[in-house]
Amino acid sequence: MPLQIDLVGPIQHAMEPVKMLAYVVLIATLAILVSGLLVSRVLLSNTNLSRSARRKIGQTVGSIVGMVVIYFGAQAVLR
Repeated sequence: MPLQIDLVGPIQHAMEPVKMLAYVVLIATLAILVSGLLVSRVLLSNTNLSRSARRKIGQTVGSIVGMVVIYFGAQAVLR
């Protein structure tokens, strides 16, 4: 009788954090887009800043929000 080794179970178990981190990156991408647009289009719309300045501020805020979401999401997944 040959020896049977089950590799599917351990591989699926090892891939679970990777799948969760992929979800974290997807959520962070959406957070970057939404927060950047919210800041540049809504919160700064009544200011006398130029369009490029509003866009740069929105990109900066979006990047910061994305990094925070990735950091705390990775902390939650890997604990």
